[in-house]
Amino acid sequence: MTQPINSSEILDFAGKEAKKQTADPFEIYFEKVKKLSIECKDGHTDSFTQATDQGLSIRILSQGKMGFSYTTEMTESSIRSTIEKAKEIAKYIPEKSHLGFQNFKDHSYPSLQLKDDHGLSRSTEEKIQQAIHLEKKTRAIDSRISGVRTANFKEVEYEVGMQDHLGNQIGFEGSLFSASVLAKAGTGDDQQMGGGFDFHTHFDQVDFDFVAKEAADSALELLGASQAPTMTCPAIFRNDVVSSLVGFMASSFSIENIEKGRSLLAKKQGGQIFSKKIKMEMNGLYEGGYDTAPFDAEGTPSQILPLIEDGVLTSYLYDLHYANKLSKTPSGCTSRGIKSAPSIGTRNLLIQPGSETKEDWIGTIEKGILITDLMGLHTANPITGDFSLGASGILIEKGKLTQPVKGFAVAGNILDVFKNVQSVGSDFRLFGSVGVPSLLVERISVGGNS
Repeated sequence: MTQPINSSEILDFAGKEAKKQTADPFEIYFEKVKKLSIECKDGHTDSFTQATDQGLSIRILSQGKMGFSYTTEMTESSIRSTIEKAKEIAKYIPEKSHLGFQNFKDHSYPSLQLKDDHGLSRSTEEKIQQAIHLEKKTRAIDSRISGVRTANFKEVEYEVGMQDHLGNQIGFEGSLFSASVLAKAGTGDDQQMGGGFDFHTHFDQVDFDFVAKEAADSALELLGASQAPTMTCPAIFRNDVVSSLVGFMASSFSIENIEKGRSLLAKKQGGQIFSKKIKMEMNGLYEGGYDTAPFDAEGTPSQILPLIEDGVLTSYLYDLHYANKLSKTPSGCTSRGIKSAPSIGTRNLLIQPGSETKEDWIGTIEKGILITDLMGLHTANPITGDFSLGASGILIEKGKLTQPVKGFAVAGNILDVFKNVQSVGSDFRLFGSVGVPSLLVERISVGGNS
């Protein structure tokens, strides 16, 4: 065997070789990813790349020590060498209790339609034309759109397979299609950039017209921006801004981070930490989701797991190790790549939408602000949640959007922002592995001109 035909054959060969080399339990993981990327500019293809990456990794548990190794060469000799390295590495890893593997036969896995064969079979020329059309559509939306830096179409086709030491195999195939564009708008010396994007597991569900309009609107909305006044006022956090806040706090749900004192949610389970309006879940089964799959990186079945119910923190996220250690059930929350072992993460972290729109809220606000961008969120304190960030937005005066503003500061605490949510919007949208609507917050501190 120099190049196995499919993942099942690769896993079967690796499993037999591992059994020859060790009596210890092991787990084998295989991944194959095909990528297509098209960039267009000025009506022509500016960049076109295709690539295929594949690899296999193995974990061996020997006397409480977990050895890990991987290879990207699918040959017999390379697979054998990878197994040998995992065995050798296990000798030098510190012993750790409560480690283990899933027995895949013990579980039933959901059947999910993640692969769009029809979309993958569309011609390359058609996909190039979609990117070119995206650029043209963006330019045509408004005369103030002075240019398009790049218009992109990307496609990913992937295959994942796992085998336990008993020879049980699980696997799935999938696809992901995405479109994005970066536009430039200007009047005189005032020049602004804005972007738009969309993605889905199925080609026909990607809304190219929406992407063009979002990019144009984003570039146009801050033209003529001035300084914001200093004030404490109601604020609408647009859904893309909310996604950044949720993404920042996502790691705080990890029981590993909680145990190690690296979470702002430590010792808060069962407590009212958010507004009663907030319901949040991790949903590894969400249709069209970025991280949707029948199982996670350890082979734990995916599920819908409530994390925040009516503002109350109901659950943390457990991998198999911490579930064993703390007598909990694994959450199906781990992720990995070929070159790394599984780690706790969030797979489709979602806030449930409400029924009101941003327009409903704007009409009720005498003086407030629509927050359209937060900058430097990585500087927020991951333990306390305190932040002071640069921001952009649009003033709300007497029930109407008025003046765009930028270069002001927004200060507060992330948990307080979510505690002060008065209403949850209906405009739910996925931003990668986070899905959220806009939020109306009772008050926020804005630091602008005096």
